[in-house]
Amino acid sequence: MGEKAWTICHCITQSVFTGIMNRKQLIRLLVILLTVRLCAIAGAAAMLPTRVVIQAEYSGWSSSSTNLTLTLTNGLYAAGVYTVAPPLVSNLMAVAKRPWPKPGTNDWLFKIDPANLGLNAAWAKANYPRLLESYCGESERGVFPNASERQRAWLTNALTDFDLLGEAVRQSFTGGWTDDSPSLELRFENDSGKTVEQQLRLYTRAQHSFMLPWEVYEGTNVWASGNADISRAVVQVLPPGFMHRDRLNGDIFRMVSGGFTGLEKVQEFIEKSTVQESLGDEAERLLQSFELQNCRTMTSGNNRFPGMFVGSLHRTNWPERLTMPIQAQIERGILPNLKAIMESAETRVAPLLKQEWLMSRLKGSGNVSVAVKAEGSPDHQWLRGHMDNVGRAAFYDRIQPALRRSQGFVIWEGFRRSSEWAILDDGRLLLYGFTGNGVLDWKPVDLGFQGEPRMLQSMSINFVGVYVDAEGTITEVVPPERK
Repeated sequence: MGEKAWTICHCITQSVFTGIMNRKQLIRLLVILLTVRLCAIAGAAAMLPTRVVIQAEYSGWSSSSTNLTLTLTNGLYAAGVYTVAPPLVSNLMAVAKRPWPKPGTNDWLFKIDPANLGLNAAWAKANYPRLLESYCGESERGVFPNASERQRAWLTNALTDFDLLGEAVRQSFTGGWTDDSPSLELRFENDSGKTVEQQLRLYTRAQHSFMLPWEVYEGTNVWASGNADISRAVVQVLPPGFMHRDRLNGDIFRMVSGGFTGLEKVQEFIEKSTVQESLGDEAERLLQSFELQNCRTMTSGNNRFPGMFVGSLHRTNWPERLTMPIQAQIERGILPNLKAIMESAETRVAPLLKQEWLMSRLKGSGNVSVAVKAEGSPDHQWLRGHMDNVGRAAFYDRIQPALRRSQGFVIWEGFRRSSEWAILDDGRLLLYGFTGNGVLDWKPVDLGFQGEPRMLQSMSINFVGVYVDAEGTITEVVPPERK
């Protein structure tokens, strides 16, 4: 109701109570009040679009689309038997035009506010038991069953940290995936029968919950909005089961539970505590000469966290680009073999440090790096089958005993080229596989490669048999057996 109508109502009320208004005056004022109200309603109706055109699409493993046109008829927006009250449409338009986080003047910066999404203190308190339950996995040992007591206490307390929960929500909007491409468009139009005028257009192709941000188009202005109220208002005009409706509703719990373990603060604590508890009393001594780089812990089977530890071990007296990758299962908060790996690292790397031709490459300005196998030999249960596929099964059978005693390592040349090697007991180097279009200065033909040229463009390993001496010279290329 406008200011004039409120003034009239005030006058009527005062007049009735003071007795100074006669019957004709009262009727006249009531007519004026009704006219003002009807004009206000008519003005509001004139602002509403005559139709709302909605188009939803999806492409991933399959593709599909859904269209819906809501037409204003007899005071309701309708598409067949489905109807929407005009206030829901006007509310959606008002919310979309609301500045977020500042006036929309061709500004594509947008802000994700966890509180706007629905994360508040009441939500955190109500969902805490459910969050704990989500980290029990299939174990009967309770929450975070694979953590140590110290880690479990820290993690359960961190789930009450409101700032951390908010960070998990914000982080869930980073990144994306390739097998899911949704889009949703709403056009608010006036159709006079001759021309179609667009009042407002909303569009999103965001994958995440709430499908934020929205692209808002009004006249010549266009901006991005991270306001989840838009998503909630869109849900109100969509029929049940409409494409992307559930995604628009959002899922705060899934955002928090899915993003919490990947937070930088959580990862940092788990990584440090896992190393410290794995090494025990020897932690200070061993960490004086070693450093662990690019560490990360992940969830493994049965949704257990911490599950897998991934990182690289580097000793201070090694060349900078020489590392020992570690990928191992965490057991009750520790890595059972970490101490043994660190104590044997110097011995395992020693033969490689004697390969001066390779060390000079590492110390040079190129993109060559070396990763030494932390445990075991480079032999594995599928290697013979791979060798057999390229006609080298007999060669594998001949070298297998020596391969079992050898030290394995991988030479990386950027991201596209890598080669798999073994240092044998007699000091020779065996190159038995590579990816990319060559190894160091050697071309595929120099290595005895006889496969399809397309294999050199893929990340598949091409298995060969090449011996290299201590000077970095090829001494023998084992050809495939004839069949």
